[in-house]
Amino acid sequence: MYYRLKIQSRLGTSFDGPLHPNTTIAIDAANTMLRVHTAPVRVEVHELHSPHDLRNTKIVKTLEKLE
Repeated sequence: MYYRLKIQSRLGTSFDGPLHPNTTIAIDAANTMLRVHTAPVRVEVHELHSPHDLRNTKIVKTLEKLE
């Protein structure tokens, strides 16, 4: 399994982060993203079966910074 972060702002912009080897590292990276962003953002951790197939994903964790 592979894990990728998706960071979304309230303005509708989003980008995908790098691949991570396990959920612990991915969730730590998601928490770091929440700390470094000053604007409200949503960070999702997606589980991928293949690093090349971005359509077949499952959200395993969602973190949100409201203010």
